[in-house]
Amino acid sequence: MKTIHITLLLLFVAITSASAANDPYRIETFSVRSGGTVTVRTSGGSIAVIGTTKNEARVEMTVRKNGRVLSPSDTDLSNFSISIRQDGNNIIASAERRSGSGNIWSGYNNESVSFTVYVPAAYASDLGTSGGSIRVSNLTGNQRVNTSGGSLTFENVSGEIRGRTSGGSITADGIRGPFDVSTSGGSIRITDSDGDLVVKTSGGSIRIENARGSVSGHTSGGSINAEFITVTGPIDLGTSGGSVSVTLPESLGFDLDARGGRVVTENLAFRGSTGTNRMTGAVNGGGVSVRLRTSAGTLRISTQ
Repeated sequence: MKTIHITLLLLFVAITSASAANDPYRIETFSVRSGGTVTVRTSGGSIAVIGTTKNEARVEMTVRKNGRVLSPSDTDLSNFSISIRQDGNNIIASAERRSGSGNIWSGYNNESVSFTVYVPAAYASDLGTSGGSIRVSNLTGNQRVNTSGGSLTFENVSGEIRGRTSGGSITADGIRGPFDVSTSGGSIRITDSDGDLVVKTSGGSIRIENARGSVSGHTSGGSINAEFITVTGPIDLGTSGGSVSVTLPESLGFDLDARGGRVVTENLAFRGSTGTNRMTGAVNGGGVSVRLRTSAGTLRISTQ
């Protein structure tokens, strides 16, 4: 029995120590109301902004080094300029590395500072990091996000969204409103969207599911797959290095201009000019412009 008690005690201590080791380095809480903007800047860590039902902003700052979460006793962050503050109804959090604090040999030994911010759902954001991922979820408002080295994730966001990443993938689920994103080195996947989409990648595929709206999508090095529930504006899709597959509403009338290595269609009430690698004309009497391009792959067009 004594051995069991010691074992349970050691297990409790281990769990408590692990929990403490993952606690944020710093937490700040502010009283706010809907309609503000959260601005976050960090030079090496990730950013997450999450909407809640509370009239409160909670900023959690986490510090990591060599994959390990640090506490205030582990480091004093003297090589960073840290600011977490309230400006009216707006929240500002930043962690900027001081000039000359790093060196070319330090590599991954440098600390990275990440922020997780909880704000009222009706909040806008302006987010930027030089080396981490960004996630925005459950917000209603305009969102501006930029990272030089990580992925972008959007979940249940309504409003105008603009996102840029130089080295990661982009994922969006349940977005409502104009969506303009680009990446230089990753894929793009969008599920359940309602609004105009402008998406571009230089090195990955594009996949769009359950779209309602218009789309302009281009990639230099991957395939494109797009499925529409409704279409409210032009569709313009093109790739230099893959195939294109588009599924449109069966009742939609559209003007088709498709060109590629090979054009394949299914269930189209089409009238116009056809060939092995091109197809131009009207479907269901014409209507919305649908322009599809691939340099060498197959173009597949179907309705449902």
